[in-house]
Amino acid sequence: MKALRILLADDSPSIGEMICGQLRSNGHQVRFVTSGEAAVAAFREETPELVLMDIEMPGIGGLEAIRRIRRIPTQTWVPVIIVTGHHDEAHLLDGFMAGADDYLHKPVQPLLLDLRIQAMIRIVASQRSATATVDQLIEGVIRIDRAGRITAFNKAAEGIFGYTAREVLGENVKMLMPSPHREAHDTYIGDYLATGERRIIGIGREVQGQRKNGELFPMHLGVSEVETPDEQFFVGIVHDLSEENALRAALSENRHFLADVIENSPDATYVKDRAGRYLLVNRAQEEVTGLPRAATLGRTDAELFPAEMAEAYRQVDLAVMETGHAIKAEESLRNERGETFFLSVKFPTRSTEGDITGICGISTDITQIKHYQKELERLSQYDELTGLCNRRHFMGLARHELGRSQRYGGKLSLLMVDIDHFKRVNDSHGHRTGDLVLAAVSEQIRKALRDADIAGRLGGEEFAVMLPETGLGGAILVAERLRQQIATQAIDIGDGQTLQCTLSIGVACLDDATIDLEKLLHRADTALYSAKNGGRNKVVSYAADRPA
Repeated sequence: MKALRILLADDSPSIGEMICGQLRSNGHQVRFVTSGEAAVAAFREETPELVLMDIEMPGIGGLEAIRRIRRIPTQTWVPVIIVTGHHDEAHLLDGFMAGADDYLHKPVQPLLLDLRIQAMIRIVASQRSATATVDQLIEGVIRIDRAGRITAFNKAAEGIFGYTAREVLGENVKMLMPSPHREAHDTYIGDYLATGERRIIGIGREVQGQRKNGELFPMHLGVSEVETPDEQFFVGIVHDLSEENALRAALSENRHFLADVIENSPDATYVKDRAGRYLLVNRAQEEVTGLPRAATLGRTDAELFPAEMAEAYRQVDLAVMETGHAIKAEESLRNERGETFFLSVKFPTRSTEGDITGICGISTDITQIKHYQKELERLSQYDELTGLCNRRHFMGLARHELGRSQRYGGKLSLLMVDIDHFKRVNDSHGHRTGDLVLAAVSEQIRKALRDADIAGRLGGEEFAVMLPETGLGGAILVAERLRQQIATQAIDIGDGQTLQCTLSIGVACLDDATIDLEKLLHRADTALYSAKNGGRNKVVSYAADRPA
């Protein structure tokens, strides 16, 4: 495991040197400072991977230093461990409220220090892996929060825009846009969050960007919304189109060099006549289709590709020739190599008299971008840990199903499911074990349901299940079967150990055609709390005369 870059702040040189010595003997890089102000300055100068912070120091002290550090934008979470001589809960609570993640008591025991560092190494290693993966992408990846502030900026984005990540983190993303989009961007985000109306979210398109030196350039931008149980943010994938657009301009300006330029283009390029017969293809087109030039020239798409794809290509070609204008279209090709996606730009070719003689197409491979967008869309709808719908996606599906049941008079039931004493699991066994329990319960929920049923993780250890075409009796049977299954299951938590847990489940059914989703959830939640108050490990149905 690679060593960590650690920032240590302690006003006692003797204690600091003792801790530094132990850390450095294990290969870690340690920067030692003796005040809160110096810790904040060192953090700004070079972001460490771990901070060890003494609480009692002169000047602003350790707690204020932690608060200020947490306000400094970083691309990854930097764990902070407080080092304190206090053993009372109030001081520890103050540390965690300031932004600390863990604590060590003075005098610091070498074994405990080493164990804490090993735990932090696992967290940092995961972040390093994720960051390295994103930094290896050839497309720029930019993450922003709901206020439009940049929270991540990969290496490719640095190369495209000319800024370093440190220069843009915490700044509004509109700094990368020219006018008038720069001035209107905050309004775009506000309107989307208020109305849900998409102008660019989930829709790839060509826009202009602005580099650090003020240069404007064309780029393909795809933006996806990502929602987790803890936060909502947006991810933009940027592909610099400067080279591609320069190539297209060269084709228009100097047709004498057309054949040579096309042949050496990295993008699949081709020319067809009005009947759709191929007159010219380049090497990239041969490589993409797997068809040699001799097998392609003189033939139409209908003779070369499956009927559905050939017809789609032909419709775009006809539209280009009918309008006389260039058209951009996303197209796909399926063959034995798999499915490839393209952003195709097709424009009409003309005779010296100006008559349209066919089309020329330039197709850029955007398969990787489409895969990223698909994965981001999945992350925006499903909880990564459990695989169930996240809260927002569940609420949307459930609201639709409720409306359908109300329109057609169908039965409908809702379960609210909570893992009993889940906090004890986290406190006693750690969050990793808690995650294993959440995953195991989610798997049993999936097994207990039909394809038409909807299950979601609403947050923490709370789940909701909507059962279409199911009355109260059927819902109770499903809930009881799920409760018994979990109660008798030994969950493997590793190292040969198992853990058992139980569920409390509240059940409510649709008995009022005018009820809305929030009220149905409230009823199921009321029944759930009755189950908990009644001893847990129970299934309780909603009763109208039961106090909320």
